Amino acid sequence: MRLAIKVIGGTRRTELALLAAVVVLTLVRVAATHHVFSAVVDEPVHIAAGYQWIVKHSNGFDPVHPPLARGPFARCLWRGSLRRGITG
Repeated sequence: MRLAIKVIGGTRRTELALLAAVVVLTLVRVAATHHVFSAVVDEPVHIAAGYQWIVKHSNGFDPVHPPLARGPFARCLWRGSLRRGITG
């Protein structure tokens, strides 16, 4: 699969330089927003609450938020624990 980038009147070297510039600009823009959209520390709590909802059918761990969105993420943890023989 070839990238279809054509610069009018440009050579292959110009096309690659343009592509590299776009990639670098994209990486710089993503890195500049890291402090705003950084990872949050409460994600393990949401996964644990989803795991409790799947295993014990209880939403007592964190009843403020609905468990439906947590279920798919905790399901991976639950399937891994079944393979290892760990029960909740």
